[in-house]
Amino acid sequence: MAHKRLRLLKQNFLKHTKVWPVVSLLGPRQCGKSTFLRDLTWPKDTFTYLTLDNASTRRRAIENPELFLSESERLPFVVDEIQKAPELFDEIKAVVDQKRVPGRFILSGSVQFSRKIGIRESLTGRTATLYLDTLTLRESSQVKTLELKHIQQYMKLGGMPGVCFFRDSKIRTDYWEQWLETLCERDLKTFSKGRLSGDLARRILEQCATLQLPMIQNIAKNTRIDARRIQTHIDALVDLFVVRPIQPHAGSTGKTIYIPFDCGLSSHLGAGMNRLWQVWFLVEWYNQRAFNFKQTVHPQFYLTSRHSFVDFVTENTGHLFCGEPSPSRSYLMTAQAAAKKLSNKPFIIHCATNQSSHSVNKGIQALPWPQLTHFIDKTH
Repeated sequence: MAHKRLRLLKQNFLKHTKVWPVVSLLGPRQCGKSTFLRDLTWPKDTFTYLTLDNASTRRRAIENPELFLSESERLPFVVDEIQKAPELFDEIKAVVDQKRVPGRFILSGSVQFSRKIGIRESLTGRTATLYLDTLTLRESSQVKTLELKHIQQYMKLGGMPGVCFFRDSKIRTDYWEQWLETLCERDLKTFSKGRLSGDLARRILEQCATLQLPMIQNIAKNTRIDARRIQTHIDALVDLFVVRPIQPHAGSTGKTIYIPFDCGLSSHLGAGMNRLWQVWFLVEWYNQRAFNFKQTVHPQFYLTSRHSFVDFVTENTGHLFCGEPSPSRSYLMTAQAAAKKLSNKPFIIHCATNQSSHSVNKGIQALPWPQLTHFIDKTH
Protein backbone atom coordinates (compact mmCIF):
# COMPACT_ATOMS: atom_id res chain seq x y z
CA MET A 1 0.00 0.00 0.00
CA ALA A 2 1.22 3.50 -0.83
CA HIS A 3 1.12 4.80 2.74
CA LYS A 4 3.13 1.77 3.93
CA ARG A 5 6.20 2.42 1.85
CA LEU A 6 9.61 1.78 3.38
CA ARG A 7 10.84 4.69 5.49
CA LEU A 8 14.57 5.25 5.21
CA LEU A 9 14.81 6.27 8.87
CA LYS A 10 14.23 2.66 9.92
CA GLN A 11 17.89 1.61 10.08
CA ASN A 12 18.89 4.58 12.22
CA PHE A 13 15.81 4.14 14.41
CA LEU A 14 16.52 0.46 15.10
CA LYS A 15 20.14 1.25 15.88
CA HIS A 16 19.02 3.61 18.64
CA THR A 17 16.66 0.99 20.12
CA LYS A 18 19.68 -1.25 20.73
CA VAL A 19 21.36 1.39 22.89
CA TRP A 20 18.72 3.56 24.56
CA PRO A 21 16.01 2.35 26.99
CA VAL A 22 13.63 4.96 25.56
CA VAL A 23 13.45 6.13 21.95
CA SER A 24 11.16 9.04 21.13
CA LEU A 25 9.87 9.48 17.60
CA LEU A 26 8.49 12.96 16.97
CA GLY A 27 6.96 14.62 13.93
CA PRO A 28 3.93 16.45 12.55
CA ARG A 29 0.51 14.87 12.76
CA GLN A 30 -0.32 12.35 10.01
CA CYS A 31 3.27 12.19 8.72
CA GLY A 32 3.30 8.40 9.19
CA LYS A 33 4.60 7.87 12.76
CA SER A 34 1.85 5.43 13.77
CA THR A 35 2.16 3.41 10.56
CA PHE A 36 5.95 3.33 10.93
CA LEU A 37 5.78 2.01 14.50
CA ARG A 38 2.75 -0.27 14.15
CA ASP A 39 3.29 -1.79 10.69
CA LEU A 40 6.77 -1.15 9.30
CA THR A 41 9.37 -1.65 12.02
CA TRP A 42 8.90 -5.01 13.77
CA PRO A 43 7.23 -8.29 12.81
CA LYS A 44 3.60 -8.58 13.84
CA ASP A 45 2.95 -9.82 17.42
CA THR A 46 6.51 -9.15 18.59
CA PHE A 47 5.81 -5.89 20.44
CA THR A 48 3.11 -4.06 22.39
CA TYR A 49 1.36 -1.12 20.74
CA LEU A 50 -1.12 1.23 22.40
CA THR A 51 -2.25 4.61 21.13
CA LEU A 52 -3.49 7.41 23.37
CA ASP A 53 -5.71 8.60 20.53
CA ASN A 54 -8.06 5.98 21.95
CA ALA A 55 -10.11 7.61 24.72
CA SER A 56 -10.34 4.58 27.03
CA THR A 57 -6.63 3.83 26.63
CA ARG A 58 -5.80 7.45 27.39
CA ARG A 59 -8.01 7.40 30.49
CA ARG A 60 -6.26 4.28 31.85
CA ALA A 61 -2.86 5.88 31.29
CA ILE A 62 -3.82 9.06 33.12
CA GLU A 63 -5.61 7.41 36.04
CA ASN A 64 -3.04 4.70 36.80
CA PRO A 65 0.29 5.10 34.93
CA GLU A 66 1.93 2.25 36.86
CA LEU A 67 -0.77 -0.25 35.96
CA PHE A 68 -0.85 1.00 32.37
CA LEU A 69 2.88 0.37 31.86
CA SER A 70 2.58 -3.11 33.36
CA GLU A 71 0.23 -4.06 30.52
CA SER A 72 3.13 -4.56 28.10
CA GLU A 73 3.05 -8.24 27.14
CA ARG A 74 5.99 -7.92 24.74
CA LEU A 75 8.84 -5.45 24.43
CA PRO A 76 9.28 -2.93 23.03
CA PHE A 77 6.25 -1.18 24.47
CA VAL A 78 5.11 1.43 21.92
CA VAL A 79 3.04 4.30 23.32
CA ASP A 80 1.68 6.43 20.48
CA GLU A 81 0.83 10.13 21.02
CA ILE A 82 2.19 10.00 24.56
CA GLN A 83 1.90 13.77 25.07
CA LYS A 84 -1.80 13.18 25.72
CA ALA A 85 -0.92 11.53 29.05
CA PRO A 86 2.11 13.37 30.49
CA GLU A 87 1.58 11.42 33.73
CA LEU A 88 3.35 8.51 32.06
CA PHE A 89 6.75 10.21 31.82
CA ASP A 90 7.67 10.07 35.51
CA GLU A 91 6.52 6.46 35.71
CA ILE A 92 8.65 5.55 32.67
CA LYS A 93 11.60 7.24 34.37
CA ALA A 94 11.07 5.12 37.48
CA VAL A 95 10.82 1.89 35.47
CA VAL A 96 13.94 2.67 33.44
CA ASP A 97 15.96 3.67 36.50
CA GLN A 98 15.05 0.38 38.14
CA LYS A 99 16.15 -1.68 35.13
CA ARG A 100 17.75 -0.14 32.07
CA VAL A 101 16.75 -2.37 29.14
CA PRO A 102 17.61 -1.11 25.62
CA GLY A 103 14.57 -0.49 23.46
CA ARG A 104 12.10 -0.97 26.32
CA PHE A 105 9.87 2.00 25.54
CA ILE A 106 9.13 3.62 22.20
CA LEU A 107 7.27 6.93 22.50
CA SER A 108 5.74 8.92 19.68
CA GLY A 109 4.43 12.45 19.75
CA SER A 110 3.11 15.24 17.53
CA VAL A 111 4.50 17.97 19.79
CA GLN A 112 7.98 18.90 20.89
CA PHE A 113 8.62 17.42 24.35
CA SER A 114 11.34 19.91 25.28
CA ARG A 115 8.94 22.80 25.97
CA LYS A 116 7.34 20.82 28.79
CA ILE A 117 9.88 21.04 31.62
CA GLY A 118 8.64 18.03 33.58
CA ILE A 119 8.76 15.84 30.51
CA ARG A 120 12.25 17.02 29.59
CA GLU A 121 13.61 16.33 33.07
CA SER A 122 12.05 12.87 33.17
CA LEU A 123 13.66 11.83 29.88
CA THR A 124 17.09 13.45 30.24
CA GLY A 125 19.81 10.83 29.81
CA ARG A 126 17.25 8.11 29.14
CA THR A 127 15.96 8.78 25.64
CA ALA A 128 17.19 9.27 22.11
CA THR A 129 14.93 11.53 20.09
CA LEU A 130 14.45 11.07 16.36
CA TYR A 131 12.28 13.02 13.95
CA LEU A 132 10.07 11.42 11.31
CA ASP A 133 9.39 13.86 8.51
CA THR A 134 7.01 13.63 5.59
CA LEU A 135 7.95 11.21 2.83
CA THR A 136 11.01 12.36 0.94
CA LEU A 137 11.07 12.57 -2.84
CA ARG A 138 12.78 9.18 -3.13
CA GLU A 139 10.42 7.54 -0.63
CA SER A 140 7.33 8.80 -2.44
CA SER A 141 8.45 8.47 -6.08
CA GLN A 142 10.43 5.21 -5.79
CA VAL A 143 12.26 5.87 -9.06
CA LYS A 144 15.92 5.08 -9.61
CA THR A 145 16.70 8.16 -11.67
CA LEU A 146 15.18 11.44 -10.54
CA GLU A 147 14.15 13.92 -13.21
CA LEU A 148 12.90 17.48 -13.12
CA LYS A 149 9.30 16.32 -13.60
CA HIS A 150 9.47 14.21 -10.42
CA ILE A 151 10.59 17.23 -8.40
CA GLN A 152 7.96 19.50 -9.89
CA GLN A 153 5.31 16.93 -9.03
CA TYR A 154 6.66 16.55 -5.49
CA MET A 155 6.57 20.31 -4.98
CA LYS A 156 2.89 20.25 -5.90
CA LEU A 157 1.86 17.16 -3.94
CA GLY A 158 4.29 17.12 -1.02
CA GLY A 159 5.09 14.07 1.07
CA MET A 160 2.19 13.55 3.48
CA PRO A 161 1.35 9.83 3.17
CA GLY A 162 -2.41 10.38 3.39
CA VAL A 163 -2.65 12.64 0.35
CA CYS A 164 0.55 12.87 -1.69
CA PHE A 165 -0.43 10.03 -4.03
CA PHE A 166 -3.74 11.59 -5.07
CA ARG A 167 -3.78 13.47 -8.38
CA ASP A 168 -7.33 14.75 -7.90
CA SER A 169 -6.96 18.37 -6.77
CA LYS A 170 -10.33 18.36 -4.98
CA ILE A 171 -9.28 15.43 -2.82
CA ARG A 172 -6.07 17.25 -1.89
CA THR A 173 -7.94 20.48 -1.17
CA ASP A 174 -10.43 18.69 1.09
CA TYR A 175 -7.63 16.86 2.89
CA TRP A 176 -5.63 19.98 3.64
CA GLU A 177 -8.68 21.96 4.74
CA GLN A 178 -9.60 19.19 7.18
CA TRP A 179 -5.97 18.90 8.31
CA LEU A 180 -5.77 22.66 8.96
CA GLU A 181 -9.09 22.67 10.80
CA THR A 182 -7.95 19.87 13.09
CA LEU A 183 -4.59 21.56 13.66
CA CYS A 184 -6.00 25.02 14.36
CA GLU A 185 -9.20 24.16 16.19
CA ARG A 186 -8.10 21.07 18.14
CA ASP A 187 -4.34 20.53 18.35
CA LEU A 188 -3.31 24.17 18.75
CA LYS A 189 -6.01 24.93 21.30
CA THR A 190 -5.30 21.74 23.26
CA PHE A 191 -1.57 22.52 23.25
CA SER A 192 -2.14 26.10 24.41
CA LYS A 193 -5.06 25.26 26.74
CA GLY A 194 -7.32 27.49 24.67
CA ARG A 195 -5.13 30.59 24.77
CA LEU A 196 -4.31 30.73 21.05
CA SER A 197 -6.54 31.56 18.08
CA GLY A 198 -7.06 29.01 15.33
CA ASP A 199 -8.05 31.72 12.87
CA LEU A 200 -4.86 33.66 13.51
CA ALA A 201 -2.75 30.50 13.23
CA ARG A 202 -4.26 29.88 9.77
CA ARG A 203 -3.45 33.45 8.70
CA ILE A 204 0.10 33.09 9.99
CA LEU A 205 0.60 29.86 8.04
CA GLU A 206 -0.57 31.59 4.88
CA GLN A 207 2.01 34.32 5.47
CA CYS A 208 4.73 31.72 6.07
CA ALA A 209 3.87 30.14 2.72
CA THR A 210 3.68 33.31 0.65
CA LEU A 211 5.89 36.06 2.13
CA GLN A 212 9.39 36.30 0.68
CA LEU A 213 10.74 36.93 4.18
CA PRO A 214 8.27 35.51 6.70
CA MET A 215 9.80 37.16 9.76
CA ILE A 216 7.71 37.98 12.81
CA GLN A 217 7.68 41.71 12.10
CA ASN A 218 6.64 41.18 8.47
CA ILE A 219 3.84 38.81 9.43
CA ALA A 220 2.68 41.26 12.11
CA LYS A 221 2.63 44.09 9.59
CA ASN A 222 0.65 42.11 7.02
CA THR A 223 -1.90 40.79 9.51
CA ARG A 224 -2.01 44.01 11.59
CA ILE A 225 -1.56 41.94 14.73
CA ASP A 226 0.85 42.72 17.57
CA ALA A 227 4.22 41.04 17.01
CA ARG A 228 4.22 39.48 20.49
CA ARG A 229 0.95 37.71 19.73
CA ILE A 230 2.33 36.52 16.40
CA GLN A 231 5.39 35.17 18.22
CA THR A 232 3.34 33.10 20.69
CA HIS A 233 1.41 31.51 17.83
CA ILE A 234 4.58 30.88 15.82
CA ASP A 235 6.25 29.24 18.84
CA ALA A 236 3.29 26.85 19.13
CA LEU A 237 3.40 26.03 15.41
CA VAL A 238 7.11 25.27 15.73
CA ASP A 239 6.44 22.97 18.70
CA LEU A 240 3.77 21.21 16.64
CA PHE A 241 6.30 20.74 13.79
CA VAL A 242 4.17 22.74 11.35
CA VAL A 243 6.77 25.41 10.54
CA ARG A 244 10.56 25.27 10.58
CA PRO A 245 12.55 28.21 11.97
CA ILE A 246 15.47 29.26 9.75
CA GLN A 247 18.05 31.48 11.42
CA PRO A 248 19.98 34.22 9.60
CA HIS A 249 23.68 33.64 8.97
CA ALA A 250 25.99 35.46 11.36
CA GLY A 251 26.94 37.92 8.61
CA SER A 252 23.35 38.46 7.50
CA THR A 253 20.78 41.10 8.25
CA GLY A 254 17.24 40.16 9.26
CA LYS A 255 15.77 37.83 11.86
CA THR A 256 14.43 34.28 11.93
CA ILE A 257 12.12 33.29 9.09
CA TYR A 258 9.52 30.53 9.34
CA ILE A 259 8.78 28.07 6.54
CA PRO A 260 6.03 25.38 6.36
CA PHE A 261 7.16 21.79 6.81
CA ASP A 262 5.60 20.24 3.67
CA CYS A 263 5.35 21.19 0.00
CA GLY A 264 1.75 19.99 -0.26
CA LEU A 265 0.66 22.25 2.59
CA SER A 266 2.67 25.16 1.18
CA SER A 267 1.14 24.67 -2.27
CA HIS A 268 -2.35 24.57 -0.75
CA LEU A 269 -1.64 27.85 1.04
CA GLY A 270 -0.56 29.57 -2.19
CA ALA A 271 3.23 29.29 -2.08
CA GLY A 272 5.23 30.23 -5.17
CA MET A 273 7.97 28.14 -6.76
CA ASN A 274 10.77 29.70 -4.72
CA ARG A 275 9.11 28.82 -1.40
CA LEU A 276 8.24 25.32 -2.60
CA TRP A 277 11.86 24.74 -3.54
CA GLN A 278 13.00 25.97 -0.10
CA VAL A 279 10.59 23.59 1.62
CA TRP A 280 11.78 20.68 -0.52
CA PHE A 281 15.45 21.53 0.13
CA LEU A 282 14.88 21.43 3.89
CA VAL A 283 13.02 18.10 3.73
CA GLU A 284 15.92 16.58 1.79
CA TRP A 285 18.59 18.16 3.98
CA TYR A 286 17.19 17.08 7.34
CA ASN A 287 16.19 13.61 6.19
CA GLN A 288 19.50 12.83 4.51
CA ARG A 289 21.29 13.67 7.76
CA ALA A 290 18.91 11.47 9.74
CA PHE A 291 19.23 8.57 7.30
CA ASN A 292 23.03 8.81 7.37
CA PHE A 293 23.34 8.91 11.18
CA LYS A 294 24.59 12.52 11.14
CA GLN A 295 24.13 15.22 13.74
CA THR A 296 21.55 17.82 12.77
CA VAL A 297 23.08 20.94 11.24
CA HIS A 298 20.60 23.70 10.51
CA PRO A 299 20.80 25.60 7.20
CA GLN A 300 20.70 29.38 7.52
CA PHE A 301 19.61 32.11 5.12
CA TYR A 302 21.70 35.08 4.04
CA LEU A 303 20.29 38.57 3.45
CA THR A 304 22.51 41.50 2.51
CA SER A 305 21.92 45.12 3.54
CA ARG A 306 20.87 45.70 -0.09
CA HIS A 307 18.25 42.95 0.24
CA SER A 308 19.99 40.38 -1.96
CA PHE A 309 18.79 37.00 -0.68
CA VAL A 310 20.58 33.65 -0.61
CA ASP A 311 18.19 30.82 0.18
CA PHE A 312 20.51 28.74 2.34
CA VAL A 313 24.03 28.64 3.71
CA THR A 314 25.10 25.20 4.95
CA GLU A 315 28.37 24.15 6.58
CA ASN A 316 30.52 24.62 3.49
CA THR A 317 28.29 25.94 0.73
CA GLY A 318 25.88 28.71 -0.28
CA HIS A 319 22.71 27.66 -2.10
CA LEU A 320 20.74 29.88 -4.45
CA PHE A 321 17.42 28.91 -6.06
CA CYS A 322 17.00 29.43 -9.80
CA GLY A 323 13.70 28.64 -11.49
CA GLU A 324 15.27 28.71 -14.96
CA PRO A 325 17.42 26.14 -16.82
CA SER A 326 20.51 28.30 -16.37
CA PRO A 327 21.44 31.21 -14.08
CA SER A 328 21.06 34.75 -15.35
CA ARG A 329 23.56 37.54 -14.82
CA SER A 330 21.68 38.74 -11.73
CA TYR A 331 21.97 35.29 -10.11
CA LEU A 332 25.71 35.26 -10.79
CA MET A 333 26.14 38.72 -9.32
CA THR A 334 24.20 37.74 -6.18
CA ALA A 335 26.28 34.60 -5.73
CA GLN A 336 29.56 36.42 -6.32
CA ALA A 337 28.71 39.22 -3.89
CA ALA A 338 27.52 36.82 -1.19
CA ALA A 339 30.56 34.56 -1.64
CA LYS A 340 32.88 37.47 -0.86
CA LYS A 341 30.93 38.29 2.29
CA LEU A 342 30.99 34.63 3.33
CA SER A 343 34.77 34.14 3.14
CA ASN A 344 34.60 32.91 -0.45
CA LYS A 345 32.43 29.91 0.27
CA PRO A 346 31.69 27.84 -2.83
CA PHE A 347 28.22 28.54 -4.21
CA ILE A 348 25.67 26.37 -5.95
CA ILE A 349 22.94 27.86 -8.12
CA HIS A 350 20.24 25.19 -8.31
CA CYS A 351 18.65 25.27 -11.78
CA ALA A 352 15.37 23.88 -13.13
CA THR A 353 16.88 21.51 -15.67
CA ASN A 354 17.89 17.89 -16.22
CA GLN A 355 21.23 18.90 -17.76
CA SER A 356 24.52 18.05 -16.06
CA SER A 357 26.09 20.33 -13.49
CA HIS A 358 28.82 22.70 -14.67
CA SER A 359 31.01 25.49 -13.40
CA VAL A 360 29.71 28.94 -14.35
CA ASN A 361 32.36 31.02 -12.60
CA LYS A 362 35.17 30.63 -10.14
CA GLY A 363 33.71 28.96 -7.07
CA ILE A 364 30.17 28.95 -8.50
CA GLN A 365 28.52 25.82 -9.87
CA ALA A 366 25.19 25.37 -11.64
CA LEU A 367 23.50 22.22 -10.32
CA PRO A 368 20.30 20.73 -11.77
CA TRP A 369 17.50 20.22 -9.25
CA PRO A 370 17.56 16.40 -9.65
CA GLN A 371 21.16 16.29 -8.40
CA LEU A 372 20.37 17.97 -5.09
CA THR A 373 19.80 14.69 -3.25
CA HIS A 374 23.15 13.33 -4.50
CA PHE A 375 24.91 16.52 -3.45
CA ILE A 376 23.50 16.39 0.08
CA ASP A 377 24.36 12.70 0.36
CA LYS A 378 27.97 13.36 -0.67
CA THR A 379 28.36 16.18 1.87
CA HIS A 380 27.59 13.71 4.62
